[in-house]
Amino acid sequence: MTSLLREIMSTQDIEASINYSGPNPRFVARARYAGLVAACIATALVLTVPMSWLLQTPILRPKLPLFTPAHLIGLFSSIFLPISVFFLYRNASLRILKVVWWMILVSTGIVLLQFLIPSRLPFAQLIRVLDPVENPDKIAPNGALCIFSSSLAALLLASSRNRALLWAQTFALVCALVAALALIGHAYTIEPLYGIRDYSQMSVAGALHHFLLAAALLCVRPDRGMTRILVTQSSAGVMSRRLYATALIVPPVLGFFTIITSGIWKWYDISFGIVLFVIASIVLFVAVVAATSLRMERADHFRLRAEDDLRASRERLRELSAYTQVMQEEERVRIAREVHDELGQSLTALKMDVAMLRKQVPAREDIERRMNSMIELVNGTIQSVQRISSELRPSVLDDLGLAAAIEWQAREFEKRSGLRCHVQLPIYEIVTNPSQATALFRIFQETLTNVARHANATQVDVRLREEQETIQLRVRDDGIGVVDFEVTTNSSLGLMGMRERAALAGGSLDMESTPGAGMTVTVTMPKIA
Repeated sequence: MTSLLREIMSTQDIEASINYSGPNPRFVARARYAGLVAACIATALVLTVPMSWLLQTPILRPKLPLFTPAHLIGLFSSIFLPISVFFLYRNASLRILKVVWWMILVSTGIVLLQFLIPSRLPFAQLIRVLDPVENPDKIAPNGALCIFSSSLAALLLASSRNRALLWAQTFALVCALVAALALIGHAYTIEPLYGIRDYSQMSVAGALHHFLLAAALLCVRPDRGMTRILVTQSSAGVMSRRLYATALIVPPVLGFFTIITSGIWKWYDISFGIVLFVIASIVLFVAVVAATSLRMERADHFRLRAEDDLRASRERLRELSAYTQVMQEEERVRIAREVHDELGQSLTALKMDVAMLRKQVPAREDIERRMNSMIELVNGTIQSVQRISSELRPSVLDDLGLAAAIEWQAREFEKRSGLRCHVQLPIYEIVTNPSQATALFRIFQETLTNVARHANATQVDVRLREEQETIQLRVRDDGIGVVDFEVTTNSSLGLMGMRERAALAGGSLDMESTPGAGMTVTVTMPKIA
C-alpha cells in the first residue's frame, strides 16, 4: 500500500513533465539578455556617425555621411530608439519616451510622404519642410521606413494589451525584413535592395543597426505574442529555434563566403560559387532538420512513456479508490451491526429494567415522573441508534434489495426535507451485483443531499428501471439548476465522487441542467450477475 501511494503521488511530477509547452523562464531570460546585447550593439553602430563627423573620417562607412536636416532626424531617431529600448526592458516610466516616439513617428512619416507624394500636387510643398525631394543626399526611404516601424513598435510595446503587442512585433518584423534585404543587397551587390533611385543608400552599418534594433524590440516580451513559441521547451519550440536560426544565419554567411571566394580570391567563377552555395545550403538544412527530428522523436518518446506511466498510475489510483470504498462499506456494515446489536440490546435491556423498577417502587408522583422521563430518554436513544445504524448501512439494502432501499431513502428524505419525492420502481425486484447496488444507493443519497442543499426545489422525481442489458437510475428536480460549465467540470468534489463511484462499478453518470429548469442525474450500470 505504501509503495502504491508513493507511485501515485509521483503522478504530479509526470504531469509536470508532460506540460512543457509553456514559456521556459530560462529561455525567456536568455532571449531578453540577447535583446539587450542587440540594443547595445545597435547603439554602438549608430554612434559611429557622430564620431565620423567629429573626426572627419568615415567609420564603418565608405564615405563621410552628409550633414542635412533629414539626416539629423534619422541620426537622432537611430540613437534614441535603441537607448529607449532599455527602458522598455526595465518597465520604467514611459511618459516622456512616448512623446519622443510620437515626434519620431511624425517626422519620419513626413519624410516617407515626401517620397510618395508627387511634387506637382498643390500641398506637396507643405510637407517638404525637412528636406527637398530633389536633394539626392536625403535620408534613404528604406531607412525612414525602418525608423518609422521601430518607433511605432516601441509605442505599441508600451501598451499592456495583447493585440497591441502583436502589432508591435509585426512592425518590428517589417523593420527587420527591410534591413535584412539591405544586407543581402550589399552582400550580393544588388543595389535595388539597399538603395532606391538616386537617393542616399542604406549602408551596411545602418542596415545592421536596424536589424539589431528590431531584434531587441522582439525580445522585450518574448513570452507573449509571435515569439512565444521560441522560448518554450516543447518540440515545436526546439524546431522553431533551430530552423529560424539556420534560415537567418546560413544563407547570408554562405553567400558572403561565395562572393569572397569567387570574386576576390578568384578560386572559381560566380556560377560555380552559386552552385556550391545552393548545395551547401541544402546540406546544412537537411542536417538541421535531421537533428531536430531526432530531438522531437526523443521528446515524443518521453511524452508517450510519461503518458503510459500516468495512465498506469491513474489506474492504480482507481484501484486504490475502489479498494478504499469496499473497505469503507465493510467497516460501515461492521459498525452498524455492532451499534444495532450491542448498543441496541443494551438500551432495550435498560428500558426493561427501568420499566420493572417503576413497578416495584412505591407509587409517588415525583418518582413516577422521573421514571417516565428515563423511559422517554431511553426510547429516544434507541431511535437515534437505529437512525445512525441505518445511515451507516441501511439493512433494507441487504435484506430487501435496491428498489426497497431507494423507496425507503426517498421517504426518509421527505421527512427530513419536506420536499415531495415521487418514486417509480419496477414491479419486480432488480437483481444487481452487491457493488453496483451499493454504488447506485450511495449516488442516490448524494444526489438527494445536493438537492436539499443547493437546488431550492419543491419536488424530486426518481425512476429506477431495468432494460435488457443495463440498469438505469434517474433523479430529476425542479430547482434552480446550474450552468453547463459547473456540470461538465470537476470543480465539485461531490460530483467527482459520484462520477468516480459510478465508474468504479462499471457504469457511467450523466448530468443535464438548465438554469431555472432543474437538474437531471442519470446513472447507467451494466447488468452483472
